[in-house]
Amino acid sequence: GEFSGDMKVTPIFSPDTSLQGILYCINAAQATLDIQIPYFTSVGDAGAVDQILDAILAAKARGVTVRVITEEEKDWEDVEEMLLEHDIPIAYQDTRWFTANHNKGIIADGRIVLISSINYSDGSITENREAGVIIENEDVASWYQDVYDFDWSIAYVSETTEVNLYWDPNIPTSSSDI
Repeated sequence: GEFSGDMKVTPIFSPDTSLQGILYCINAAQATLDIQIPYFTSVGDAGAVDQILDAILAAKARGVTVRVITEEEKDWEDVEEMLLEHDIPIAYQDTRWFTANHNKGIIADGRIVLISSINYSDGSITENREAGVIIENEDVASWYQDVYDFDWSIAYVSETTEVNLYWDPNIPTSSSDI
C-alpha cells in the first residue's frame, strides 16, 4: 500500500513506551479489536503480558468484538483457555501458507494500527530494544484489515464451533512488483 494524507504516527520503543502503546491501542477500541501475534509467554506472573491480556478481556467486557491470530507456541494453551472462556475467538496461523507468523500487530476500530517487533513476552516489552509505530488513519487501517481478514480466513482452530473462518474475505492485491 501507498498512503498519503493526514495521519498520526506515534513511534513506540521497548523498554520505554511499548507497553503504553500496546495498551493505548487495545483500550482505544470501541467496536473491533484484531490482534495478530506469534505467541504469548510470561502469562500468569503479573507482568506486562498479563496487563495486555487484562486489557483484551476488558475490551471484550465493554462490548468490543475481539479476534486473535497466534501460533501454538509458548503459553498458548493457557491463553486459549482464557480467551475462549471469555468468548474471544482464537485462531492459529496456517503454516502451510506461511512458515511462521512474525507479525506483531493490532487493528482497532478500523482506524488505529500498531505495527511492531514487540512480542507478547515480558522480556520483549520490558528488557529488549524493540520498536513499533502506531498509525491512526482509516486508509492504512483498511489495508491492514484486508491482510488480517485474509490471514483469519486461512487460519485454523482447535474448536471449530468457536470461530467462523469461512467467509469471503477481502484478499489484498497489489499492482506493484515484489
